[in-house]
Amino acid sequence: MEYSTPQELERFELGYMNGLERVKWFSHRSVIYENIAFEYQLNKMEKELEEH
Repeated sequence: MEYSTPQELERFELGYMNGLERVKWFSHRSVIYENIAFEYQLNKMEKELEEH
């Protein structure tokens, strides 16, 4: 059985944590963009109702 060195484990952990932070960032951005799209659609519908 092959074992990893402490340096390899540390490198893997750092890479994993960096990847996790990127996922959190993109997830956060996704929520922001969804909210913007929702507000845009809501404003568009309100304008259409006001016109009629």
